[in-house]
Amino acid sequence: MIINKTQSYAIRVLELLAQKKDILISAKKISQNLDIPYKYLTRVMTKLSESQLVNSYRGKDGGFMIAKEPSEIKLKDIIDIFSNESPHQCIYGDGSICSQKTKCTLHDKWQNSKESINESFLNTTIQELVK
Repeated sequence: MIINKTQSYAIRVLELLAQKKDILISAKKISQNLDIPYKYLTRVMTKLSESQLVNSYRGKDGGFMIAKEPSEIKLKDIIDIFSNESPHQCIYGDGSICSQKTKCTLHDKWQNSKESINESFLNTTIQELVK
């Protein structure tokens, strides 16, 4: 599993919101603090809001807050929200599909690593990232 840019941004956003748990933070501030293009960030925030990981408040003094306890949000949850890759996409990244029937040359060697990475994402929470 390779984390794409959107997934990385979403994890960083939730880490920031977890650090500032009781404070509304505007999209503009998030964009500036994390160096994420504003327009790109708004799409990420919309998805996070739709997935009920963040609460969105409109208006002049509006912004975003984390909606759940950081200890309840696993990295795998975030990755899945923004995942557009097939669960069997080849590590080569050329869009081909790997399976037991149609293995690439790295399939068997990569399988254990992939399972280990998935396990790490499944067991790591946003709380563990908060400094």
